[in-house]
Parts: sequence; structure tokens; C-alpha cells
Amino acid sequence: MKSIVYLTLAIVFILTSPLPVSAVPEEAISDFSCEHIWEIPINECEALVAIYNSTNIPGWRDHSNWVETNTPSNWYGVTVYYNHVTSIELSGNNLNGNLPPEIGDFPSLTRLDLGGNQLRGNTPPELKKLTNLEYLSLDYNQYSGSIPPELGNLVALKYLHLDSNQYSGNIPPELGNLANLVTLDLGNNQISGTIPPELGNLTSLKNFRLSSNQLNGSIPPELSKLINLEDVDFSFNQLSGNIPAELGNLSSLIDLHLSYTELSGNIPPELGNLTSLHWLVITHTRLSGIPPELGNLTSLVTMDLSNNQLIGSIPPEFGNLTSLIWMELSNNQLSGSIPPELGTLPNLTSLNLSRNQLSGSIPPELGNLLSLEFNPGGIDLSWNQLSGSIPSELGNATWLYVLNLSNNRLSGSIPVELFKNNFLGYLNLSGNQLTGSIPPELGKFSGPEIDLSRNQLTGSIPPELGNLTNTHILGISNNQLSGSIPPELGNMYWLVYLDLSSNHLSGYIPTELGNLTLLHGVYLQDNLLEGDIPESFTNLINLCDADQCLEGDSLDLDSNLLNVPPSYPDPANPLQVFLSQKDPDWQLYQGFQQVIGTGGGELTSKDGRTDLLIPTGALNGDTTFTYIPQPSPHHGPSYIGSADNNFKLVAEDSVGNPVTTFNLPLTVTLTYTDTDIVGPEDTLGLYYWDETGSTWVDAVNTCPGGEYTRDLAGNLLALPLCHLTEFGVFGTPMNVFMPILRR
Repeated sequence: MKSIVYLTLAIVFILTSPLPVSAVPEEAISDFSCEHIWEIPINECEALVAIYNSTNIPGWRDHSNWVETNTPSNWYGVTVYYNHVTSIELSGNNLNGNLPPEIGDFPSLTRLDLGGNQLRGNTPPELKKLTNLEYLSLDYNQYSGSIPPELGNLVALKYLHLDSNQYSGNIPPELGNLANLVTLDLGNNQISGTIPPELGNLTSLKNFRLSSNQLNGSIPPELSKLINLEDVDFSFNQLSGNIPAELGNLSSLIDLHLSYTELSGNIPPELGNLTSLHWLVITHTRLSGIPPELGNLTSLVTMDLSNNQLIGSIPPEFGNLTSLIWMELSNNQLSGSIPPELGTLPNLTSLNLSRNQLSGSIPPELGNLLSLEFNPGGIDLSWNQLSGSIPSELGNATWLYVLNLSNNRLSGSIPVELFKNNFLGYLNLSGNQLTGSIPPELGKFSGPEIDLSRNQLTGSIPPELGNLTNTHILGISNNQLSGSIPPELGNMYWLVYLDLSSNHLSGYIPTELGNLTLLHGVYLQDNLLEGDIPESFTNLINLCDADQCLEGDSLDLDSNLLNVPPSYPDPANPLQVFLSQKDPDWQLYQGFQQVIGTGGGELTSKDGRTDLLIPTGALNGDTTFTYIPQPSPHHGPSYIGSADNNFKLVAEDSVGNPVTTFNLPLTVTLTYTDTDIVGPEDTLGLYYWDETGSTWVDAVNTCPGGEYTRDLAGNLLALPLCHLTEFGVFGTPMNVFMPILRR
């Protein structure tokens, strides 16, 4: 009997003693009711259930134990401490819908993280009751409407993340009451109005992000009181006015982003006081001045001041930025020379000064930048007015990956020293005045892209370029290269684009080019290539059909001397079918040679638009005429507009001497369409380039008293021609032209 009493007392003791949370037995409940919960107050339980019922359509990603057990501490994302809910973390859990007003029924809640869901509607003002809340994250949802000013009551709040929603309206000045706030992120919304100066009261703030909104007005100077600030991002707004000089007082600032705004005036020299600054990114604004005091920012890692309206010279004091890794000053109006002091930056991996008005020579000291990064770092000085030669010292920058010197006024030869760098991957020297030959050492290049186009390079294409087995793009167009195309180019297996156009290349197209099966574009137009197109071209299966190409033709063979088969296009011939798909009108724009004797004769372009009649007695003996259509005039004065018929015409006697004059006038007849011309049709004229005067001359003046014969209804123009220049009738030709009439 005594043992039974003891057992009964023991059971009563256990049931009446307080148990730790983890010791409360779990009970699966089919019809859930908060009456079964003793771990937290019933109103907090009901608030959790209200959240679940309001946001669980179509279903949470993880709802483990919710409304299934009588222990909310084991419900996914819920933390219970001392019989109260203290934390709710349901970020990225597919909550969908509106938060209920019961969200304010957690008096002990310190952390509420509901970011990355699909919550919508207005933010519940009942959040103001969570006076112990330290962390609130509603970011990456679909909240709209205004930010509740009641959030200013959350005086314990340290972290407020409302970014990446659809909030509109103004920033409540009441947020300035959150004296303990460390992070305020309202970025990526539709918030408008000005930045409240009351936010200058947030003296504990370290991270301040308002980017990607519609804020306007100026930056309040009151923000200079935020001396603990480390991260400021106000970019992608409509902020205007000057950058307050007072921001120079933010001595703790590490990261400053003010890009894509309408800020104007000079960058204040006081920003040079921010000696803790690591990132200075102010792009796409209207700023115009760049102070030398920025050279004091010795902790700076990234300086991006691109796409502004900065004028003046680059301060040589920037050579003091010894921690700098990335310097971006492109797309401004900077002038003067490049400071050689930039070559002393020991950690610089990328230097971009492109699209300015910089002049003078390239400092050889830039070759001392031994930290230039493998990828994507490098040197970009393109689209300036730089002159002189390319310094051979740039070859000392052994980690250089990108070298872009295009569209300047550089002259001289290409330094062979550039190619001792095994990491050079992108070389663009196009649009300069470089002379000499292509160095055979270029064959040591190991990167994906080379562009030497639009220079004055001469000589032949080195066969060593066939060693460029990693190169995807090779552009050497618009030079004065001669000789044949090396068959070794067929070894460039990874080549995707090959542009050899607008040179003086001759001979046959190598069969080996058909090995380049990855080619998406091959451009051989405007040369002197002859013979048959290789059958191997049918292997170029990645060339798009002309009617499906999104970025122009993928194959261009125009303006050469290639053979056109008599039966072209023969549907039974695979090559001819291929050519008709890839370059449908190539056969109409091939040049040809024709021998005409003393009995006279006639030559007609393959497109039928140009006809030259040579009368009997005009020639002293057999004369070889060479006619080559050209894609565009090689000279283009502003006062003459092309009628889309450009060609070169030269003649030579049986021993190869130029024939420039004739015993009798020749007759040139040109036909055109209404879409070819610009302005009044009766002003059309045929012009040739006078190399001596560097001007276009009306070709009707080659014959004394010469006159045009016009058939306006038939779209026909004829004139006498009495001489050719050595440079081709129309020199470097611009043949059927008329004045451009400004309407």
C-alpha cells in the first residue's frame, strides 16, 4: 500500500513541476486548436495560426509541424524563449498573400524575417506594436503602397530591410526616430520625394541603401552626422544638385555609390578626406570636375567615375592610390596627356580611360603595371586622340589580358614585344594609322580576339597566324595587305569570325578555309581574289542563310574577281546552292578583266548597271580593262551622296603599262533605281577621285565640252569619258553620286 502512495505522489510531482520547453511532450492534433497549447500564450498561438492561414496558398515550401503539434517551438522557423515567440524566420518559404493584423501580437519578438516570399498589399501598421523588434526583413516581396510611418515606433530596431518591393510614396521622416538602426535598406522600390533630413539622426547607421528608386532633390547635408556610416548607395535615382562637401566628414565610409543620378557640379575635394574608402563608384551623372584630392584615398580599391561629364586632365596625384585595383574613367571629356604616374600603381588590374579626349603619347611607364589581371583586367585607351607609337614596354606587363588602343591616331609599326606576353587574350589596335607589316610573332598570341582593321598595314598575311588555334575572332580588314591568303589559316580550328575584307589580297581562296567549320562569319569582299570558290565551303555549316541572319550577312564575297559559273545557280550543284543561300547576290558584284582591241568593244558589269562602250579607233592596241565593283566609296565628302554604284576601272596595254588616255571618247552608261538616289534625280553625276587635289571631280569634265545625257523616265545616265587616272576611274572610287540636298 505504501509503495502505491509513493508512486501516486511521484506522478503528481512530475505533472505539477515546471518543465523546460524541450521536455514538453509533442502531440499530433487532427483538429488543431490553440487550447491545446501551453508553451506560449494563446493569443501568440492564434497569431501564428493567422499567419499560416493567410499566407499558405498555394502552400509553403516548408511547413514542418505547423498546426500539427502542440509545441510551436518545433514549428519550422519559430523560436520560443521563456514562453514567448521571440523569432519568426520564414524567408524564401513561398508565403503568398497578406500578413494579418495579428502580426503585431508578439510582444517579445526580436527577429522577423519574411524576405524572399510573395507577400503583397500594404505593410500592416500593427508592426508598430513589436517594440522589442531588432531585425525586420520584408525584402524581395510584392509590398506596395507607402512605408508605414508607424515603423518609426520600433525604437529597438537595428536592421530594416524593405528593399526589392513595390513601395511608393515618400520615405517617412519618422524613420529618423530609429536611433539604434544599423542597416536601412529601401532599395529597388518606387519611392519618390526627397531624402528626409531627419535621417541624419540615425547616428548608429552603418549601411544606408536607397538605390533604384525615384527619389529627387538634393542629398541632405544633415547626413554628414552619420559618422558611423560604412556603406552608402543612393544610385539609380533622380537626385540632383551638388554632392554635399559635408560628406567628407564620414570618416568611417568604406563604400560610396551615387551612380545613375542627375548630380552635377564638381566632385567636392572634401571627399579626399575619406581615407577609409574602398569603393568610389559615381557613374552616369552630370558631374564635371575631378579634384586632385582624390589622390589622398590611399585605401581605395575601386574608382569608377565613368560616363560623366568630367573635364580637365587626369590628376597625376592618382599615382598615390597604391591600393587601387580598378580605375575606370571612360566616357568623359577628359583631355591632356595620360599621367606617367599611373604606371606606379602596384596593384592595378584594370585601367580604362576610353572614350575621352586624351592626347599625346602612351606613357611607356604603363608597362610597369605588373598586376594587370588575367581576365577581365587590362588597359583600354580606345576612342581618344592619342598619337605616336605603341610603346614596346607594354610587353613587360606580363599579366596583361586586354589591350585596346583602337580608334586613336597611333602610328608606326606593331611592336613585336607585345607577343612575348602569353596571357594577352584581347588585342584591338583597329582604327589607327599603323604601318608596316603584321609581325609573324603574332602567331604566338593565345587569346580569343585580334582586331587590326582600319590601319595602313602592308605586306602579306603571315602564315604563322595559322598557329592561333585558340583565336575566335580575327579582323584585319581595311588595310593595304597584299599577296595571297595563307592556307595555314585553315588550322585556326576555333575561329568564329574571319574578316579579311577591303585589302589588296589576290590569288585563289584556299581550300583549307573549309576546315573552319565553327565559322559564323567570313568576309572576303573588296579584294582582288580570283578563281573558283572552293567546294570545301559547303563544310561551313554554321554560316546562317542570308534571309535569317540577324546581324548582316554571314558570307560576303563581293567586289572580287571570282569566277561565276555559266549555269549559276545550278540546283543540282551543292556549292552553288550553298552560295545562293549564304550570299545570294555575290555573282552580281564580281569584277572581271576584258581585253578589247583597236576595233573597239563593250564591257558590262555583271549586275547590268554599268556599261562602257569603246569605239573603233579609241585604242592603240589590245588593252585589258579591269572592272571591280566596290561596296562603298573609299572617300566620302559630306557634300556628295552615293547613288549606290561604286566601282574601280583601270586599263593597261599588252605589256602592263597603264592606259589613261584614249584617241576617242568612251561612253559610260549607268542605270539606277528610284531607291538608289537621294535628292533631285537631274543632279546625278559621275565622279572620280582626284588624288592630287584630294577631291571628287565630275567625270564629265574629262572630255572638253562633255555633257550628260539623261533619261529621267528610264533611270538612265550617260556621259563621255576621255581619260582614266592611274588610280582607277574614279580613283578610289565613288562613282555615281549627287549632291546631298538638305531638306
